[in-house]
Amino acid sequence: MTRQSLHLLLVVVCAWLSTTVVQGFSTLPGSSESRTPKSFVATALGAVTTDNSSTDPSLPLEQIVTRDLELSADQYQQLQQLAELVVEWNERINLVSRKDCTVATVWERHILPSIACTAWSENPLWEAQRAIDVGTGGGFPGLPLAICFPNVDFVLLDSVGKKLTSVQD
Repeated sequence: MTRQSLHLLLVVVCAWLSTTVVQGFSTLPGSSESRTPKSFVATALGAVTTDNSSTDPSLPLEQIVTRDLELSADQYQQLQQLAELVVEWNERINLVSRKDCTVATVWERHILPSIACTAWSENPLWEAQRAIDVGTGGGFPGLPLAICFPNVDFVLLDSVGKKLTSVQD
């Protein structure tokens, strides 16, 4: 495995762990404001409430995704659809914790931590061609990252076949 391949793998793994990692972010693209993954995710999570998919009107989730992460409205819609599909599939197959599995919970516990690394201007995924998500489970962080980085060919790998079936949907 080359150093660059290893680095890409680590970025994918770190995306999942971004809520606990405090160092590594420089500044948001187009901003002089410095944020750590914890502060970014904490700000983003302030927009998510625990009831269904409603958000705090003072900090809309769509605004966080499109303004702070500089993703398109289409990418936001794809992420929203992903959250809805996870809730739907989770009723049939235990993809993520069945306890309190709502669209808002999927955003809070899975999507936002997965995409927090997009705010890192030195993220190697900006220039990558391929990346692998080993142990993808319910598709995190691989699916949200594939939405955020459409030019990267993602491989999602898991030993549990039923979870891979849902990821393919």
